[in-house]
Amino acid sequence: MIEVQSRKFLYRKKCVWFADKPFDIDNCDAAFFYAVKNSHNIPGFTCATSNTLLIDLSPSEDDIKKAMSKNCRYEVNRAMREGLAIRKNKHQQEFYELYTQFVKAKRFDGDLDRYWDLAAAGNLYTCHYRGQLIAGLLTLQDDMQARWLLSGSLRLSVDDKQMTMISGLANRLLVWEALLDAKQQGIQLFDLGGYYNGDDQSNPEYRIARFKKGFGGKPTEQFKYSKYYSPSLRFIKRLKKLKCQQ
Repeated sequence: MIEVQSRKFLYRKKCVWFADKPFDIDNCDAAFFYAVKNSHNIPGFTCATSNTLLIDLSPSEDDIKKAMSKNCRYEVNRAMREGLAIRKNKHQQEFYELYTQFVKAKRFDGDLDRYWDLAAAGNLYTCHYRGQLIAGLLTLQDDMQARWLLSGSLRLSVDDKQMTMISGLANRLLVWEALLDAKQQGIQLFDLGGYYNGDDQSNPEYRIARFKKGFGGKPTEQFKYSKYYSPSLRFIKRLKKLKCQQ
């Protein structure tokens, strides 16, 4: 189980990954539980179902790669031939700057306000091409599983078709190296961090899901829980919900 505390404006938030079930937490304004295996009916907590892909890390490296799609396997191998290099837990500031631009281009929050708290608790893998940092991926892990939390690349910030292609290869290689690193540490599962299992190709998540599916994980249902202790934060949450419904 991993706990990460962060602050946004005046509110203290505690996020917990891989807990068996949610529980009350002192000295915070809101608590969030992610990647819970089973459904629980606990007063005060709101539960939502989520889907993800889990990769079993117990087979050999060759067998894990064989379970990947042909295209995914090809791109991982090509990334190695192109001379892309992976670094671990270095260049946090450089990746933060790259990720900030990536988030702006994608127009989503991307947990940017929690980046440094997550980076301190997790593992950051960065990919470099000809001495330039071009992509990165952040994971959290306990002694049983690792989870892909966030990633970003130069893909949306460059007009050069060659660099766009290289950035795509980097994204494949980062996932592969992160799951291999988890396997070498004796971790049993690699969680690809969420999965859209619909068939609406106009949904932005559809393309991301296709990318993740290439790694051969098993579709798995998980649960997310939240509890707001602060009355003012609960009020803000209700206002946002009403605004979305209008």
